[in-house]
Amino acid sequence: MSFFSIVKLIFWLFFVPLCTGLIPYRFLPLHKRGVSIVLIAGYLTLFALFEIVAIPCMLMIVYHSFYTCANIYTVVALVAAGAGVLVSGKEFVRREKKELRVRGIRQRDREELFYWFLFVCIVAVQLYMAATNLFFDGDDAYYVVESLLAQQAGVMNTILPYTGMSTTLDIRHALSVITMWEAFIAYRTGVHATILAHTVLPLAFLPLTYLVYFQIAKLLLTNRGQLVNTVNTNRSKKEPPHMILRPVFMILIAVFMMFGNVSIYTPETFLMMRNWQGKSLTANFVLPLVFWVLLWIGTDLWKGDTSPGKAEATKSFKVRLERYMPFIFLALVNMTAGICSSMGVVLAAGLFGLSILFIAFAKKEWKLLVKTAAAFVPSLVYNILYVAL
Repeated sequence: MSFFSIVKLIFWLFFVPLCTGLIPYRFLPLHKRGVSIVLIAGYLTLFALFEIVAIPCMLMIVYHSFYTCANIYTVVALVAAGAGVLVSGKEFVRREKKELRVRGIRQRDREELFYWFLFVCIVAVQLYMAATNLFFDGDDAYYVVESLLAQQAGVMNTILPYTGMSTTLDIRHALSVITMWEAFIAYRTGVHATILAHTVLPLAFLPLTYLVYFQIAKLLLTNRGQLVNTVNTNRSKKEPPHMILRPVFMILIAVFMMFGNVSIYTPETFLMMRNWQGKSLTANFVLPLVFWVLLWIGTDLWKGDTSPGKAEATKSFKVRLERYMPFIFLALVNMTAGICSSMGVVLAAGLFGLSILFIAFAKKEWKLLVKTAAAFVPSLVYNILYVAL
């Protein structure tokens, strides 16, 4: 792997997602802004855009469909990254500098720093083991070869990986275009698709998974005063500092992931040994994101932020859009589920739909059902297309 390939990998796996994630940045609530959520939003947006580009190219173009898809998506991704910089670049830099000044490393508690250091060490060991140990399984004969065929032959699911013979479009796997996205990264960086899957992508997808759990920790373990309008000072004094509990939560998650290989079917096994596969991303990235969005909606309901008041029409577009941001993220999560696994679309939609139904009945917030239905439109289109093909 050459130096230029490493630079290209950093560009496509970090810089482009970071810039793309700036598009919704200025419309997020202040307490939900940060580098981690920007990266998550960037990957979700890029996955959704790739699904929109790749599926029509795969269905409508016969020869060299992947190369056409790669050229179109390159333009789309770069335009999205540029739009993110134009929309929120200055505000992002200004706010992050302010956050570092207000609460830098020197202002943090030593115990909190120690726990974060311990968590970083655990993740570093996991990254080292994932990148240096090559784990083989039967799925490699299909998924990785599909990416390699796209990179080298320019086809999209029209050559059978087991034999190398031409075949009709494999509908069971075709719509889950995560293999084509990985082929795109390999094609643009000049890295062999197998090396990308087994060595490079764990270095990107493993931290990305922990960023999702960090967002969950921020909602579960937060100052009580941020969740309710009035603070019960007597009760809050008895509770442990939430800033220390967050790294402890992350350490527990990392340890569970490290020692979860009790079966070849557990999500932890997929995350540690083959996290480039769509089924692994579904279990370890998409479904935790569903829980995160549910927690986001739940905390907003607890604070009373989602109930539109009489002066809703007079509020600015930015304020009104903040109320819909969880459902915009939900739509992106549903599209990401589609790019990862056909079954993931059903799992994500079913989990969220059932949960939001109970929340709507409990809080008498019937508009939640309408917003959720709107966020499920991509999943509905995906399922109709799957059945039709």
